[in-house]
Amino acid sequence: MKIPPRKRRQPKKEEVPNYGLDIEDEVDDMNLGDLFDQPVLPEQDKQIVPKPPNYEESLKDVLEGEKEIYVDSQYLPPEYDEDDVPDYEMTDEDTVEAILDDISVANYDNVEKILNQPEMTPQKIKHFLIK
Repeated sequence: MKIPPRKRRQPKKEEVPNYGLDIEDEVDDMNLGDLFDQPVLPEQDKQIVPKPPNYEESLKDVLEGEKEIYVDSQYLPPEYDEDDVPDYEMTDEDTVEAILDDISVANYDNVEKILNQPEMTPQKIKHFLIK
């Protein structure tokens, strides 16, 4: 036995009541139609934005010594000493590490750290050392 599909009930269409008001009677004509007939064009085709200064130009006064950059001491770490200058020279150890990196040979310290990791099983250690 087939059940027939339900029919949706259509809402009753009622006529809009007429309250005796005409829209043309209530609104005065202000002649605003001509405002939309003429397009508003920009005064200039392109806006000129000044080019931002590059890094050297922005720090020109500082580099020439005319101005100084002030750093509040409360933002410096407590162990900071103004007389300390960081040492950027490469030591022999740094040179050796750079050479080993260039020829893709692992550094012994790095290999030891990798081998001492807890997830390294004997099989993983063997494959790592072979590689």
